[in-house]
Amino acid sequence: MNPIVVLLTLAALILVGSALASSTEAAMLTVNPIQVHTLKQQRVPGSRALERIKARPGRALVLLVVINNLFNISGSMLLGSQADQVFKDIPGGAWALVAFNGGFTVAVILLGEILPKTIGNSFAMPISLTAARFLLLLERLTLPLLLVLTAAAVLAGITASDGPGRVRVTTT
Repeated sequence: MNPIVVLLTLAALILVGSALASSTEAAMLTVNPIQVHTLKQQRVPGSRALERIKARPGRALVLLVVINNLFNISGSMLLGSQADQVFKDIPGGAWALVAFNGGFTVAVILLGEILPKTIGNSFAMPISLTAARFLLLLERLTLPLLLVLTAAAVLAGITASDGPGRVRVTTT
């Protein structure tokens, strides 16, 4: 496969993954627990899972931060390696690599963070309902890691705990 196609495909996957994690994080923080409870009583699909997440939001937020960082950090490392391969043999390749890295950094900030968080805030309920079941499944699959990370956050004084495996999330 063409190395430039691989580079652009990898960049797109990183941006989409980061955007999904960022928009879901913003949506989960924005959605109102009372509305979620009302939707659960109306048996709206995804509302039961969403209510479970809202009962212990720290786990979902830790999970989303881990996912976002996997895309942003690990993905960018892979992308940088691929970009190095693409640009190393062309004249001015070092400058092209610097320009690509700078452009991709701006793209991650705008398209992977700011815009998705704005969308997540604006469409909090539909995004949260859509993501809730998937997040619960991922929570179950990564529970040992989540418990270690939440305990480490509590011990480091980064956040407060509401009991074993729970992190108190405060929003303004």
